[in-house]
Amino acid sequence: MIAEYERDPVCCVNLYGEITELYKKGLLELPEGVIKIWADSGYGKMVTRRQGSHNPRIPSIPAKHDKGPHGIYY
Repeated sequence: MIAEYERDPVCCVNLYGEITELYKKGLLELPEGVIKIWADSGYGKMVTRRQGSHNPRIPSIPAKHDKGPHGIYY
């Protein structure tokens, strides 16, 4: 949508908490070239945070097959 108004936009998404879980399950599709920012648990561990009584503790780092630009928010 942004590319309709801006030529060659630089976009990023913060993969944090439940968003990480949705992305890892393949339920969230991101356009090619979007920078994926992987967040830590808030305690320095690169896993998703506990969300209420839901405790997924899935790795918050890209898989080997996950191509494209990546970064971390630490």
